[in-house]
Amino acid sequence: MALLSKRKAAKESTGKAEKQNAKPASGLGFDQIDYFAQREAGRLNFELISLHEIEMDPTNPRTEGIDPSGMLSIIPKFLVIDPHHAKYDAAAVAAFDREMAEQVERVVQAGGERAGEWRKLFDNLLPLRDNIRLLGVKQPIEVRKTGPKGKYRIVYGHRRYLASILAGERNIPARIVSADAHDKHVQASENLHQETLTLAQRLKVIEQLLEDLAIPQTTPATRVSQLTGYAKSQMTLYLTVLRKATPVVREAIDAGRLGNLEDAAKIAKLPPGEQAAALEAYLEGGVAVVVATAKAKEAASKGKGRGRPKTYIATPRIKSPKVVKKVLERLGAPEASADIDWNDIAAAETVWKAALERLIEEVEKG
Repeated sequence: MALLSKRKAAKESTGKAEKQNAKPASGLGFDQIDYFAQREAGRLNFELISLHEIEMDPTNPRTEGIDPSGMLSIIPKFLVIDPHHAKYDAAAVAAFDREMAEQVERVVQAGGERAGEWRKLFDNLLPLRDNIRLLGVKQPIEVRKTGPKGKYRIVYGHRRYLASILAGERNIPARIVSADAHDKHVQASENLHQETLTLAQRLKVIEQLLEDLAIPQTTPATRVSQLTGYAKSQMTLYLTVLRKATPVVREAIDAGRLGNLEDAAKIAKLPPGEQAAALEAYLEGGVAVVVATAKAKEAASKGKGRGRPKTYIATPRIKSPKVVKKVLERLGAPEASADIDWNDIAAAETVWKAALERLIEEVEKG
């Protein structure tokens, strides 16, 4: 009996230990499951919300400034239903589409400098509009309340919202979520990966994300790239512009005169006092002028006080004869048509020197 009692006690002790160390089939700890359960609370449930009760996020770079009120105003006048419905009225739908097109044109014209961008946005929404008429909105949008009795503001799903208006829908399925940092992170990530965004809009989204998540701009690029899904090298360029670009350069970016990220970062890396001149040089001759100027100044500063001053300019080494031929063609030099073996380095070098000597002589003679 004593032996049985010991075995029973040992079994109970083992059972308790296994229960304490147990993990669910997912492999996650119970604390992790609790975290994800709280984070996803409500995301599996959705409500049908009137389109009139929803407003777009004013910070969304793609739809910022768009006022859909005129478009919404014509929906109650029509009954637009899917083409397979027995009471489908093609003439009524055509009339609705014409009136909606007029409202869209008013919205586009109100966009000013962004009119072309907005017209493209609405044109690209037409296939989604047709799909919604046929099948409805299959993936709910996410919204949050803006106040106790306020409207719902879109967290993400602006395209589905606008396409639903174009389709003549009255309601849209939506999940109602809290306005926490996670949702702001989700929204910013979605905005950043929109292909139509300009450099100015992407910089604005990144700035807003850093502000919403209380992340200093001095945070390493690795951390910010993890938050946004961008590669570290690309995020390094964005942060360089955000941290180092002078107001003059940022104004050029905002105005659309400087829209290339790599070029903007090269200008932003220059000392603040040189960026305005570099920007003008860039606008006139491209980034090659900026890079060449920066390298020349760097070389000049390094060479000061070191030995005798240079009395000639050395040309760079060229390893491929075919590069020589392409450079001569670019210059419009007749030597590019020389009847030689362009795989022969010695022959290509002879032609190259002859072309340079001729060009230099022509320039010196004026």
